[in-house]
Amino acid sequence: MIISDFRPLLKNVFNIQFSDKALELCLEEIQNTGEPYTEGARQPFSLLFSADASCGVLRQGNYELNNDQLGKQSIFLVPVGVREGICHYEAIYN
Repeated sequence: MIISDFRPLLKNVFNIQFSDKALELCLEEIQNTGEPYTEGARQPFSLLFSADASCGVLRQGNYELNNDQLGKQSIFLVPVGVREGICHYEAIYN
């Protein structure tokens, strides 16, 4: 995956399906995080997702996120904080 795969999906919903429930995450922010480490490598970037914290906070780990346009993608999410009932998760691509 590269940053341009996600740019058209800003503010789109991604779903995580659990056995007993589903969680909706919104792609809130996409950031370029620097230059490629070596020639020909992809540009590093980060994604910031938000979700309703009333469902609880997910543990750091790989989750299968589904988006209508992108399909299913396994993404490593890290919880980075809860503010005003919204939990934020970050994914980093190096």
